Amino acid sequence: MASDPRDEIRLGPSDAVARALEWRELPIGRTRELRRHKNVTAHLERPVSHLPPGPVRDRLLLWSEPRRSLP
Repeated sequence: MASDPRDEIRLGPSDAVARALEWRELPIGRTRELRRHKNVTAHLERPVSHLPPGPVRDRLLLWSEPRRSLP
């Protein structure tokens, strides 16, 4: 059974972007964490268009722009 990808998201979008700005100076573990966030959020844009307006949709939309900044 697949788990909810939102359970894998540990950082907020703004925190992820802030770390992404300096990802080359981060320890490898932090860079991997950013990559994991990018991978987990990669598929979120497609189903968002099918969700009704509400808090879940809004939370997923928050990742649309920031994920482009992640390594």
